[in-house]
Amino acid sequence: MCTHLVKRGSRYYFRRRIPLSLIPHFQRTEIVKALGTSNRPEAERLARLEGCRWDNEFARLQGEAIQALPEYKIIQATGPKLTDLYQQWLSSGEKAPKTRNLYLRALERFAAIVGKEHVSVIGRTDCRAFRDALKEQGLSVGTVNSYLASLSSLFTLAIDNDLLERNPVEGLSLKEDKRAKEKRLPFDEVSLKKVFTSPVFKGDRPKAGAGEASYWLPLLALYTGARLEEIGQLHPSDVHQETYQDGSAWVIEINDRQEGQHLKNAGSRRRIPVHPELIKLGFIDFAKKQKGARVFHQLKADVFGTLAGNWSKWFGRYLRNVCGVTDKRMVFHSFRHTFKDMCRLAGIDEAVHDALTGHSSISVSRNYGGLNYPLGPLVDAVENLKGIYKYGN
Repeated sequence: MCTHLVKRGSRYYFRRRIPLSLIPHFQRTEIVKALGTSNRPEAERLARLEGCRWDNEFARLQGEAIQALPEYKIIQATGPKLTDLYQQWLSSGEKAPKTRNLYLRALERFAAIVGKEHVSVIGRTDCRAFRDALKEQGLSVGTVNSYLASLSSLFTLAIDNDLLERNPVEGLSLKEDKRAKEKRLPFDEVSLKKVFTSPVFKGDRPKAGAGEASYWLPLLALYTGARLEEIGQLHPSDVHQETYQDGSAWVIEINDRQEGQHLKNAGSRRRIPVHPELIKLGFIDFAKKQKGARVFHQLKADVFGTLAGNWSKWFGRYLRNVCGVTDKRMVFHSFRHTFKDMCRLAGIDEAVHDALTGHSSISVSRNYGGLNYPLGPLVDAVENLKGIYKYGN
């Protein structure tokens, strides 16, 4: 462990006590010097060098032999930089705006903390220091791991390009708290009643709620189990009738065919029969009347390009301050958990409700995608949910 090293905020300082016999000479009790870095390995190197210099100064003043200072060779880094790998990653295919911004934030933080940009001089110690600094800054385990994962994918490109032999981020991810599974809960009956008897469902349309999105997005999430971004980006043509062996049904198709549409993964492509309650409330008529690129055209993307990002923040405030649902484990995504629980209560086969929600399965036989799943069982499943819900109107 390096001694004489202290940290103030994100920056490191050298701190050394002055020998008692020399205090009258210096008129102080210690030496404090800014090292000008927030990179721990670099700070340790500078502190060792500073320590040698002060050893010699103290020795000179006390008439002792002076030791030679260690030599530090400055190696000029060459070769590709992390930003070059980012550009290579970017050119390998279309990337969602949120993902691009995540990678850029990871690179910016890495540069600020570690101070190295050339791949050839970045080692495991640097990456560990980066991880630890993020923890010290109070970032959540999930956020730290997302930054590490972004860097790891870039280092994987470096390995593919024969720039590195080993990924320096490998094995550095933080372990999630076992209680992390409890971070999101399904809505209970009391909370659902609070949401669906709140002002929005009595005709109020808050400005930040993006007009009719404030009304329909919670209902759609409740009756489809879809993710917020999936339903927020719906195109009017994604709501249509589809025929199958036993008849026809209105469906909501989750896809990424239209410009600006993105999915979490390939398994997210699917169609969900429209629940009878949504039809009764007028969703089909509402969707058919919408013109333009999106059903919910009043949604405005946040600074990271996430279409429902600002709306999600509004709903969080609305849920807590207006609806009075104070349990922070209940969020918009809780509707998805609620839908899954309702499927289980209705005795719906797991393969069917996985096809409805776009959940992947370890079973090879169930990996052919929601768009190809027979529509009949999906319609039957949604019909079986008719008597389960109480607070959707």
